[in-house]
Amino acid sequence: MPLPKPKKGERGDDFLSRCMGNPTMVNDFPDTKQRYAVCNTQLGNRKSIDGEEPNDDEHLYRDWE
Repeated sequence: MPLPKPKKGERGDDFLSRCMGNPTMVNDFPDTKQRYAVCNTQLGNRKSIDGEEPNDDEHLYRDWE
């Protein structure tokens, strides 16, 4: 299944929460740190979706477990 992508106008922390909790992502990337890295990469690719640079504070690591 394809990786989740940020929706236009979606806040970075909202996307990370959605991505980290996505059942497919949890199954494909059971290691939390690896899943966070994949989700964070997807967030970094957001510029190609809405033309906006993500804010640096949206990339802070949170404890997702």
